[in-house]
Formats: sequence, structure tokens, C-alpha cells
Amino acid sequence: MRQYVSHLSLTKSVTLSLSKGTPGRTEHPINSKRFVNMSVPIKTAMIIDDDQDLGQVLATILENRKIPAMTVSSLDEAEQYLSYLKPTVIFLDNSFPEGLGLNFIRHIKSTDCEIKIVMMTADNNDWIKDKAKEEGANYFLKKPFSVKVLDAALQELNLKTA
Repeated sequence: MRQYVSHLSLTKSVTLSLSKGTPGRTEHPINSKRFVNMSVPIKTAMIIDDDQDLGQVLATILENRKIPAMTVSSLDEAEQYLSYLKPTVIFLDNSFPEGLGLNFIRHIKSTDCEIKIVMMTADNNDWIKDKAKEEGANYFLKKPFSVKVLDAALQELNLKTA
């Protein structure tokens, strides 16, 4: 039986509640064992990428580093989750059918300016990196990237766990 997260504030010290759903709210299935009765601050990640395979690989790597992660595949879906989820870090792709991740950075920062953003793209244009930093991205990853490069990003953002 799967359980669904009904409300999370993942950057605060809280006890998280689980239920099978809340009317009017889109839920995301999460392995609830990681979230039950936690009363200490936890570092969490949201991966926004329409490449679901990459998202799942990145989520697995983060979870192996004790950073629970969820994946979403569109900017619209991410916007819905950000109305009630507050991850510590967001890994954001740039290219989506509905628009650019670059243009979504400002929305993330207006939701919660403490959310760290790691912009990811396979695009070779230097202006994307510059624009991402200007909009508020904290780190930039060029796809494809290695686990070593990901670990360096986590270290720089103070997300590396012991």
C-alpha cells in the first residue's frame, strides 16, 4: 500500500503528516519510511527534468548521500508542488516543452529565497550560465556530469552529508 505526502515543509524542523490524499491537492508518492516522525531538519531535493531517466538516476545518487529526492517532469508540475513543498535544493533543467528553466528560477526564488538552485543543461551557450546566475541559480552543472562533479556541487552548497 502506497502512502502519499499531504503536506511538507522540508526546510523546517517539523513532524510530517502522511495521508492518502488531500482534496484539491496534487500528491506525489514518496517512500514514506524516510519521512515519518522526523523532528530534525533534513536536506531534501526536487529534480525538475523532463528526462525521467536522468531524474531517477540523480534521485538515487542523492538518496545514497542521505538527501531524499523527488522528481517532477514539467515546470507546471513543479509549480504545483512548490506551493506546499519546500525542498532544500532544486536541480533544474533548462529545456522543457512549455518553456525554459531559466525563466522558472525567479518563480522558485519568489516562493522561498532560501531554496538553493542547481541549473543543469546540455546546451553549450555561455549566456545560459550567466543568465542562470543572474536570476539566482547557486550552481551550474553542464550535462552530462559525473558523480564527482555532483559531489563538488553538493559540497559547495553545504549539502554534503558525513
